[in-house]
Amino acid sequence: MWQDPIVAETRILRDEYVRQFNYDADAIFKDLMAKQATHPERMVSFPPRKPIASAVASQQGVARDISLDNQVDKLKYHPSEIKKEIGHIEENSVSPEEKARMIEESYVEEAIIKGIELGKVEIAKTMLAKNLSVSVIMELTGLDEPTILTLE
Repeated sequence: MWQDPIVAETRILRDEYVRQFNYDADAIFKDLMAKQATHPERMVSFPPRKPIASAVASQQGVARDISLDNQVDKLKYHPSEIKKEIGHIEENSVSPEEKARMIEESYVEEAIIKGIELGKVEIAKTMLAKNLSVSVIMELTGLDEPTILTLE
């Protein structure tokens, strides 16, 4: 099998580096942090694009964490449920910035869900073209039988 010489060299250098620390992740981390501290001019940071709700709340003297990022499986919810929640939040005095962020997220989530569904349909079409059975396509894509049959 062909090996990229640049990748091979990088792997050799990486192995030499971590071997110095006896493959101890904590020691490697400390070394990297020390090297980073010697060159602060190389650090890149970007300002936040939008204020975070918890930061806005703390500036207003309210201590609360209202972020559910990475705590909710977005694919389990239908966009209409998300819009209903936005309506509920509007009744409970959410800041205009936070409201705008939530509306933007709901549109993104809706687009992601539609994209996933379209991808499943395209995969199902390919499977049908390869003469896979409807039951196998249902199992692998999660699409229902009527949807698959309309693709034939």
